[in-house]
Amino acid sequence: MFAKNRYLVIAAILCALGAGIAQAQTWKPVQGSGSSGGGKYTLECAQYNSTGVYCIRTDTATGATECTSASSYGASWDNCPAGAPFAGTGGSGDTDGAGILQGGYFVMTGVTYQGNLGGLTGANATCLSELQSHPWKGKGSAGTLTAARVKAFLCNGTTCQNLLPYTKYSFAKTRFINNGGGSFTTELNGRGPANSTNWTNNDILGSNTYWWSGRQQGGNELWPNTQDSPHCNNWTSLSAAHSGQSGFLGASDRQRWSAQPRDCSNTYPLICMVNPE
Repeated sequence: MFAKNRYLVIAAILCALGAGIAQAQTWKPVQGSGSSGGGKYTLECAQYNSTGVYCIRTDTATGATECTSASSYGASWDNCPAGAPFAGTGGSGDTDGAGILQGGYFVMTGVTYQGNLGGLTGANATCLSELQSHPWKGKGSAGTLTAARVKAFLCNGTTCQNLLPYTKYSFAKTRFINNGGGSFTTELNGRGPANSTNWTNNDILGSNTYWWSGRQQGGNELWPNTQDSPHCNNWTSLSAAHSGQSGFLGASDRQRWSAQPRDCSNTYPLICMVNPE
């Protein structure tokens, strides 16, 4: 309770000073409630414009509260913006009434790349350029494609770029407007797809190929938010002496995102994530 009041006090002070942080940005509830740690915590989450999703967790035994960015969920519980309105109401903004955020896309590139992607920064720029420049199913409803919203679904040697929690993502493939349209919904940690369907069907990605992922195996139905060791020297190498972890669309288990290391001289597509506006 103290933490919640503290955020409200800070927000009031900022508004009084004319900073307008709470006024200039928009909070959209992502879920009504949740739990983690075997029921040790309850959680409430909200999206702060397109800058990310933030969650507050309350210890069910002590009532103590802590705050985190969903992008570093479970790692740092002290970095929410001032004025975080964790009301846990759900059902407004871009939600579906059950608290699931709408308007995300999971888009595979219709062209392929060697392992020298220019690191995560270069991969992100490649995704943004490809999605801005070419058609794909759902693009007309996706809103303005910006660097803040479009990232490569990729891991390097130290981190992974992950999806938002409790968000619906629709499949698509650039340059192939008839591919995609199916969807999945992420869980609390931004993991998916929560099924055992391969990704070769036309309503998903419509290809039977490898793709660059850098991701560990995790479970058969939920990918992990952790990186694997083969990553083409942090996605800067096209040498056959280096390898990068790949996923395989034709699999129906964990191999969809972590199949086998492939020589960095090979060319494979990227999967790009578009977070809701």
